Amino acid sequence: MLHAALLPPSSTRVPGLPPDLAAWWQVFGGVDRAALGDDSPLLPLYWHPLDVETALRSHDTGRVPIAADCYEEDELLFVDLHDGHVFSDDAAEWPSVTAMLDHVLRIFEHGNDPAYRLLRYTDGHINWE
Repeated sequence: MLHAALLPPSSTRVPGLPPDLAAWWQVFGGVDRAALGDDSPLLPLYWHPLDVETALRSHDTGRVPIAADCYEEDELLFVDLHDGHVFSDDAAEWPSVTAMLDHVLRIFEHGNDPAYRLLRYTDGHINWE
């Protein structure tokens, strides 16, 4: 189930991160991607949040990966360390981590989003359309 794959918060402190990314990692440590496989991407449409250590091992000077495509492991979602934008190699997604989390929360709470539809299954998994 999804809740079993959630990782504990990280106590890792990294200078230079956007404050909202640092705050997110202090309360949520990512997901155990091996436990989920391609099930239950927490971020629309197909993103599994990376565990903090994996994200930090993969960062470069201008960006840090925060999620991986649950179907294509080499596709990543990044945060720009200069302006905080959240983007993939294909497109800008959200203007900040806070905007991303607010957007996802609104979908979970209200389910009425023009771009994404949240699907909830009786076995506890989720998916997006």
